[in-house]
Amino acid sequence: MSVGEKIKNKRNEKNYTQEDLANLLHVSRSTISSWEVGRTYPDLDTVVKISDLLGITLDELLKEDKVMTRSISNKIRNNKYYKVTIIVLLVALVASIIGMYMYNRSLDPYREWYQDHVTSESRSSNRIEPRG
Repeated sequence: MSVGEKIKNKRNEKNYTQEDLANLLHVSRSTISSWEVGRTYPDLDTVVKISDLLGITLDELLKEDKVMTRSISNKIRNNKYYKVTIIVLLVALVASIIGMYMYNRSLDPYREWYQDHVTSESRSSNRIEPRG
């Protein structure tokens, strides 16, 4: 029996409508319907809430539905990969910013020389000679 079928059976045993359960879980009625027909699955936090509300253990709710447990496992695994990827990208960004700053600092002596050299040359080349 799938998770959706178990939710539907337990909901009916408790005399809850889909609307009642949706209000208790703070989701839409169509979300409950989607779970019950197997179109989608609740997230892990919601599964725990469903277990509490309907008086069914997590083991009973999840054990037989291999697709659901595989789906939850994949979501957890993907979240870990996303977190690691974001951390690596942030470290690379910070390293790039520090590298650019250090590179610009290393050019400071040359900038001073360049500004002094160009400024003195431009003054002498821009001098207007009086016509005779």
